[in-house]
Amino acid sequence: MTELRNLCVKILKEFFGDVPSQIGSELSWGPKTLPLIKSALKLPLAKVKEGLVVLISNGVAKFEAIKEGLAVQYILLPERVLTLSRIPRYLATIENKLGYESKLLIEEVVKHGTISISQMIIKVAARCQAENPEEEVKVSKLYDDAVKLVFKEYLIRMPAVEDCSGNVPIFANTEENFKLPELNAKNIRAVVKGESSAKLPDHNVVWRLNHRRFDQDLRDEVMISAITKRFDAYAGKLMEILLKLMYERTSPWQSVSNPIPITLIKDTLVKARVKNYLYANIQQYLKVMENDSSRFLSTSIEGPNNITVNVKHAVESITHTLLDHIVAHRFGDKPRRIFRIIRSKKYCEQEQIQKIAMVPDKEAKKYTYKLLEENFIQLTQLSRPAATSGPGINKVFYLFHVNLDAVVQMVIHQCYQALGNAMSRRDHERSENARLIEKKNRIDSFAKSLKEQGQSENEIKEMLEDLMTPPEKTLLENVNSVFEKLSLAEEQLDDTLFILQLFQHFQRDAIKNES
Repeated sequence: MTELRNLCVKILKEFFGDVPSQIGSELSWGPKTLPLIKSALKLPLAKVKEGLVVLISNGVAKFEAIKEGLAVQYILLPERVLTLSRIPRYLATIENKLGYESKLLIEEVVKHGTISISQMIIKVAARCQAENPEEEVKVSKLYDDAVKLVFKEYLIRMPAVEDCSGNVPIFANTEENFKLPELNAKNIRAVVKGESSAKLPDHNVVWRLNHRRFDQDLRDEVMISAITKRFDAYAGKLMEILLKLMYERTSPWQSVSNPIPITLIKDTLVKARVKNYLYANIQQYLKVMENDSSRFLSTSIEGPNNITVNVKHAVESITHTLLDHIVAHRFGDKPRRIFRIIRSKKYCEQEQIQKIAMVPDKEAKKYTYKLLEENFIQLTQLSRPAATSGPGINKVFYLFHVNLDAVVQMVIHQCYQALGNAMSRRDHERSENARLIEKKNRIDSFAKSLKEQGQSENEIKEMLEDLMTPPEKTLLENVNSVFEKLSLAEEQLDDTLFILQLFQHFQRDAIKNES
């Protein structure tokens, strides 16, 4: 897992700096105690403790007692580290669903790792006041937004410390992860206006991001987008409504939803004021989506008037499509056709592939063995007694098949490596052009100060015109273009990684349920 280790270290360095990334690098080899970390890194104890606090408060590391509570070991959580790269998408999702103020509140949680509701609101209020000194900050609006974030489970409450007299603190065993403390907007407003300096009642109740809830939103976006592309925008809207109804009666990460009555779907369409073409043709849409090979929907065993959402099948279908695109991108359309045939048929002989794929024999063999060489397909040898030959003589069959779990794992490792390479390239470009980027930042700061002094846009443009030479401007454009391409590549790789990790999650759940 060298690729994952290297990627985690790069992400930690980008978000938290050198010391936390060094600690993360050491913990990526396995759990370690504080003395072992200090000894390996040769850093002052205070620095190591600060780094561990940063990692633990941001949820990318944890600690546990060993030797019957006499010592503590620290453990890195690579899956949580990877979610850090999704934070810009989390912020965009929140702004789109709940508004700009909610996004600012989430930004404060991201900045501090863990924070109380009151401190979150106070810091955002100060920020809004600094941005717009002439406008009064609406603390009650920020309070309502914070409550909404907790109610919708985007924030999760950290357990309170029950006893910290020993080497390892004992946390209160509570299931109240989303219970708000006693607090009101009036007390917070008094602190914001400087009318009070008293401790607020929730000063010892802190919250962090609920990554699972954000990932649920991203998963819904992927499913809705897949249905929209496969059918049309009305089908996408129907899928969105079905997912909302699913969460009212089913755990969000359950493989299959509980039955959803069709009458309830119609009522929801009426309440959402979607009484249009979709409402008139709801039965046809449900029937087509149910009969489709993607199997997003199915009729409930409770009767034909109930629908279930099969999230596991949906994720499998999206994963199949994704792998088909990867094969087509790397090898071409004909290899994709061969890969799809082998996957759908389970086991295929070479002659069958050539006939079904309608590819010339020579090309079919070439592409099949190329896929085999790159581990996208596997070869199984099957022996059975020959009917016309003597005893002890077996006929050997060579069957091609797709081990989907192995292919997914292989592509995940490739994503880790590609993401790490993209981040390294970005760091290299930033280092190579550091002086130019710094100069551009100084010019931008100068322009901002001129604007604050009341200078017009034309005057500012004239004053800044000659501060950069034409070659510098050309080079800066090229550098920005490279940054944009790398940013897009990282985003697409993370999308791929997210879908493949969803596939693995539901496969593990299926194995667990079977056992």
